[in-house]
Order: sequence, then structure tokens, then C-alpha cells
Amino acid sequence: MLLLAPPGTGRGTQGERLADRLGVQHVSAGELLRAEARAGTPAGRQIAAYQQRGILVAVDADQPPEAVTAEILARLPASSPTRGRP
Repeated sequence: MLLLAPPGTGRGTQGERLADRLGVQHVSAGELLRAEARAGTPAGRQIAAYQQRGILVAVDADQPPEAVTAEILARLPASSPTRGRP
């Protein structure tokens, strides 16, 4: 089962509840990407390369959506063509 929704809508909470009820493992996309990076898989190496280039950064999503947006915008390079767009 794949749960899709914007940040702060309860995907993680609902995923954990459903996993408990159905007797399956809950895996978040973020957890999966971090596991790939730690394991050094081809996907993990690509993730590491993006992190080294500064185009993939971790953002604390356990905060209100407005704060997540502000944190993302603060991390965009000043020269980014998307900087300042709504």
C-alpha cells in the first residue's frame, strides 16, 4: 500500500496504524532513501552524490507545513530560478 499526501497530513501516522492492523511493516520513503544511502547501493551512491552537490538536503518535516516551506526556500541557492516563486 502506498500512501500519497502532502506533508503534515498524517501519512506516517496512518501508515503505522495500518501496518499494525494488517500485520505488515511500515516503511516511509525517507527511511527507504536513508537505508539505501547507508547501504551504499547504486541508488544510495546517487543520493550521496546529490547531497555532496548540495542539491539534496534533509529538511525537518515534523513542523507545520509553512515552516517546512520556509526551510526549503531558505536552502535554495540565491541564483535558483525557482527562488521567490509561490
